[in-house]
Amino acid sequence: MKWIVQAAPQDASNFNWDALAAIGTTFAAVTALVIWIVDMRRRRRDRTSAAKLLAVRLISDVEQLSRVFASSLSEMNGGHRSPTAEDQMDFMQGYTKSLSLNYVAARSLVQAQMDAVDLERFERLADQVGIMPARVSDSLAELLRRSISLQNAAKRVGSDPTPARVEGGLVSYFCEMVQTHECTKQCLLMLYSVSGLLQTDVHETPAARH
Repeated sequence: MKWIVQAAPQDASNFNWDALAAIGTTFAAVTALVIWIVDMRRRRRDRTSAAKLLAVRLISDVEQLSRVFASSLSEMNGGHRSPTAEDQMDFMQGYTKSLSLNYVAARSLVQAQMDAVDLERFERLADQVGIMPARVSDSLAELLRRSISLQNAAKRVGSDPTPARVEGGLVSYFCEMVQTHECTKQCLLMLYSVSGLLQTDVHETPAARH
């Protein structure tokens, strides 16, 4: 500011004080804008880092769900790794019809499969998905919704010991599992994308290799 004062005419009444004020206002506005941009970029980096960390933590939970569903479906499919939709429906009908003849065994099988589905930690972490990109948080919400729907379908299996009712409950249960398993695979693709990690074949089970 010293040079401005020195350059100013001796008669202060002829100095353009409005121009000087405008310069000061512009400088303050530019400074505020720079600070805002720097802060926005910092917060964006922090948000990205937090999203990556959450994605890494969620991957293990979703992988575990995927392995449980893959193992159960592989058993239903007679060990076939990637049956067509038509073949899978044939496998499902034969498998559920056989199980429906013994509702106690059917309930025990479903209960054992559901005992392996642990949603507690996943549900806790799901509360933080707001930091994720919208498409990822929507996919995770859909997975949680389907997992809960699967648990409800499992509870209905064998509630009526009539073979036809047991078979219907099993078909509904396994249909839900197929859809939930597909949802886990979509979620994993998105989570790996956010985390920056390389994805391995997490869907292969020992039974599926033969």
